[in-house]
Amino acid sequence: WSVTVGRGASEQKQVYDARVAELEDSLAEVKALYFAKYGRDLEDFEDEGEPVYDAEGMAWQVSVGRGAIAQKEAYNAKLESLEDSLQEVKVLYRAKYGDDLDFDDELDSFCDADGTQWVRTAACSATVQQQAYSKKVEALDDRVAELKTLYFAKYGRDLEDYEDEQEQLYDAQGTAWSVTVGRGIVHQREAYDSRLNGLLKGLEEVKALYRAKYGRDLADYEDEGELLYDAEGTAWSVTVGR
Repeated sequence: WSVTVGRGASEQKQVYDARVAELEDSLAEVKALYFAKYGRDLEDFEDEGEPVYDAEGMAWQVSVGRGAIAQKEAYNAKLESLEDSLQEVKVLYRAKYGDDLDFDDELDSFCDADGTQWVRTAACSATVQQQAYSKKVEALDDRVAELKTLYFAKYGRDLEDYEDEQEQLYDAQGTAWSVTVGRGIVHQREAYDSRLNGLLKGLEEVKALYRAKYGRDLADYEDEGELLYDAEGTAWSVTVGR
């Protein structure tokens, strides 16, 4: 049997960060050794699209990891370039046809020189899309709240009551319905955290009981590479989540 004991997200994060830092230090050391020997950085081959040849004359295409920050900067630069090009196209279109490519919610169409009809679709920024999405969500939330208010005014009960009491709801034809009411992400998060805290407390209680009975922590077996034997004498290898 393999025993796995959770150590918590915080400790796992610390171990992960330490390993990443160690790998980054090793990578930086390799790059420094390469530069000292050949007088060039590996990034130079990738930037110039130049292959690297090994001792057998085999050509290799170089791809160098730049890290999340450098990738983000390169992505933003490319995005800004595309947005500038888009704005330039819009300006040229407006100068030639006296109309904008942008439009509101309705589909817009136009005909080219040959009389072919085109449906015009213009991209909008992520901010504009987020604002439109938020407005739609707010409108839906208002509508749901309105329906709940009307239901309570007519029947004197909230829909949540049926779900909480696991009571079925019957329609005009007598069909039974099982009610599930959305509580929102905040409520779901609170319920998740509460359940997780309950599990963590249960785990700590089990650890404390084991320590009280055997005078050792389960993590000690993994740290020392020691096997754990049950009542039947079966050997267990202990693995503890960090």
